[in-house]
Amino acid sequence: MRWLIRSFFALVLLAALLVGAVFLLPADKIAALASDQVKAATGRVLTLEGRIKPSIWPQIGIQAGPVALSNADWASDQPMLQAQTMRIGLDPAALIKGDIVIRELQVVQPQILLETSAEGLANWEFGAGTATADSGEASGTATAFTIDQALISDGSVRFIDRASGADYAIDALDLSLSVPDFNGPAKLSLSGLMNGQSAQAAFALGNFGAALNGDVSTVKLEADLAGADLSFEGRAGLEPLAAEGALSLSAANLGPVLALAGQSADLPSGLGTVSAKGNVTLAPQGTVHLRDGVIGFAGNTLSGALDVDPNGARPKLNGQLSTGVLDLIALSGATDSGAGAASSGWSTAPIDVSGLAAVDASIALSAQGVKLPGLTLNATRALVTLSDRRLVFDLRELRAYEGLITGEFVINGRGGLSVGGDLSLDGLALQPALSELASYEKLTGTGAAQLKFLASGNSEAALANSLSGSGALSFSDGLFLGVDLASAYQSDQSGDASGRTVFDKVTATFDIAGGVLSNEDFVLDGPRIKATGKGTVGIGAQVLDYRLIPVAFARNDAERSLKVPLRVTGSWDAPKLKLDAETAVKERVEEKIETRKEELKESAREKLREKLLERLGNQ
Repeated sequence: MRWLIRSFFALVLLAALLVGAVFLLPADKIAALASDQVKAATGRVLTLEGRIKPSIWPQIGIQAGPVALSNADWASDQPMLQAQTMRIGLDPAALIKGDIVIRELQVVQPQILLETSAEGLANWEFGAGTATADSGEASGTATAFTIDQALISDGSVRFIDRASGADYAIDALDLSLSVPDFNGPAKLSLSGLMNGQSAQAAFALGNFGAALNGDVSTVKLEADLAGADLSFEGRAGLEPLAAEGALSLSAANLGPVLALAGQSADLPSGLGTVSAKGNVTLAPQGTVHLRDGVIGFAGNTLSGALDVDPNGARPKLNGQLSTGVLDLIALSGATDSGAGAASSGWSTAPIDVSGLAAVDASIALSAQGVKLPGLTLNATRALVTLSDRRLVFDLRELRAYEGLITGEFVINGRGGLSVGGDLSLDGLALQPALSELASYEKLTGTGAAQLKFLASGNSEAALANSLSGSGALSFSDGLFLGVDLASAYQSDQSGDASGRTVFDKVTATFDIAGGVLSNEDFVLDGPRIKATGKGTVGIGAQVLDYRLIPVAFARNDAERSLKVPLRVTGSWDAPKLKLDAETAVKERVEEKIETRKEELKESAREKLREKLLERLGNQ
């Protein structure tokens, strides 16, 4: 906004110089004299074309056009200002008293080019080239004046900052300004197009002179920015640019707002209305600080504080936010179809994490719950940190499925994609967790697990096939529903689908390498059955090769137990289960042979002892 105001008052200066020429020469000489006077005052060349129409009464004024004012010698070769028509009228009575009262100022189709150099020079600072106010040099105090009404129609303003590379432009600009008292209230309204998006704004300044001279003034703003409603009421100053006050923003569609700011993003369809309210401070360093903030998106409402620092390679965002239940399902664009990949395998589509380079951030989040596709969390406390494309979730407390999840999860977008984590799960209710995450409802009990993992690759398939890590799990006091393993093994039948297998505890540890999970120590301990197992799970290939050795107890007689290996092979979506009865019989026979061998050995040893004792007794 600062550069837009400066462009307007460059027009005021030019118009005032033109009026001064009215008193000196007839109309046919005004152009040459005006050009000389402007060059002497500004160091720039003024070009007047077409017919010049001076007036003395009822207003001292002039109408001229086309009009052009050259740029600074270090800036672009385009004119700083050019307009199709310029008309200004001053109050003659006030002028005699030494006051400037502008009754009329109208500029048609102006094209204004504002530039700053890498060294801090500004082309609106007239003369041989002076530094901006930011360099510390005083720019003086503006001469007091009043304006009944100033109008700009169908104009354009472009601002180029060669130090930062910023380049902004407003087209189709219409502007209206009223300043009844230089040191009192003023009203400014404008509309235009920026990056193809419409914008309208209305300002009410408490002290126009203070604002023009860079001092602090009360400000009230009402704006429509590409369909977003923005309001601000507080205080602001131009030199340096700073503000503080109450802010309110509501955007039903954030896409056009980003486009107006020269940004683009693939926004989720479920984002909905984005809103923000709170007390905001714009510091002289360019940082923005929100306090007592209320932020809304996708039907969610968060409260807290945010700090934004736009300086540096990337904007920096810091904040503390809290909410009730944070529902992120709509943002994902996904349907809740359970966890796991489809039977066709992991997707090979590239995963785009370029958005991680947009900002650096550190956000402390506290929520009563979080809803994600296929996952429901209860009380949640986490610190989310993003630094140079590396996103870290420090999970301080995640309550889910009656249990607790803690640890760290990392998404690293530096030089490709990698993910990793170190997670602990304790006290999870297995049936609701597996039902929601994997659409599996035949396991009950309480579970705990520890998992460390790392994977790299730019697709799901690459990540799954590169997965490495280790972990352990433990289930207690639960049921396998749909099969009674003890009865099935005793009767050599497949078992009743309505039956159940009770277990007191299930434990296992595992290692992961190259996308394959290996386990050697699976143990199931129940009142009627025990089982051990080992094998592999191909996470990348989505296949199983596992061997379970159940021990079914008949009539609670451990001596009559029967070990029957169960092979589980094939794909995840259609595993094949096969009882290895031949191996079971072979192992049983071998066991009996070994037992018989021991019995024979013991019998032989006993007979040998008897004979030795007999011989010793005869001696």
